[in-house]
Amino acid sequence: MDAATVYIESFPKEVTSQNMVNIFKRAGIVRYIKLPRLPDGQLKGFCFVEFSNQAEAEKACQLFNNCVPEEFVNQANPNYVSRKDHS
Repeated sequence: MDAATVYIESFPKEVTSQNMVNIFKRAGIVRYIKLPRLPDGQLKGFCFVEFSNQAEAEKACQLFNNCVPEEFVNQANPNYVSRKDHS
């Protein structure tokens, strides 16, 4: 991992790489998203977001550290990530 890559955790299990791009592009150019999966295909619960430079990665940390992006809570947001009921 380099200075342009940010580690992310605590997001809905239904998230996709495109969801993450839509969210994190607010901080800069997203070059790569890695969403590790378990053998059964479920997400491991963390990911890596690579930005085009260190300044954008730092901006992402400032924007998103210890907060829940609107895309995870506001159903009116066009990029809302719905949470399926797993009960």
